[in-house]
Amino acid sequence: MPIREISEDFSIDDIVPYFQPIVDLQSQGVWRYECLARLITRGDKTFLPSEFLYLIEREQHVNTLAASMFVQCASYFHDVNIPWNINITANDLHNVELTNTLIT
Repeated sequence: MPIREISEDFSIDDIVPYFQPIVDLQSQGVWRYECLARLITRGDKTFLPSEFLYLIEREQHVNTLAASMFVQCASYFHDVNIPWNINITANDLHNVELTNTLIT
């Protein structure tokens, strides 16, 4: 899949979670969700992380993105009794602000 150029301005707030169901093959039921970051531009174009993450890294907003994704997912699943996960790196765990966000 070719990488598309992002030609519109965007902010961290334009990056939202997509919820991919993880299905138990025996019961065919959803047993958890994986929360995946997607950039939705004002022009309603959707971009994968492989298409926008380099911009986040270049602007040194990786920690902000991780915290934003966590807060959005926690808010969405607040009253839902189903497990979910986000992807974070070992470097994310060394960031005090992010770990404080994860704990609270």
